[in-house]
Amino acid sequence: MDQTDALNIVKRYAEIVRNTFDCQKIILFGSYAKGNARKERKTND
Repeated sequence: MDQTDALNIVKRYAEIVRNTFDCQKIILFGSYAKGNARKERKTND
């Protein structure tokens, strides 16, 4: 998942939250918000 995919998911989720709860702000935090997310690594767990 790249930054564009992550932001699209967040936007859809934020719309659901806005329609469900009385909120003033929805804040994205973490590596995608900071713009330093790394590529996903496949593991053999």
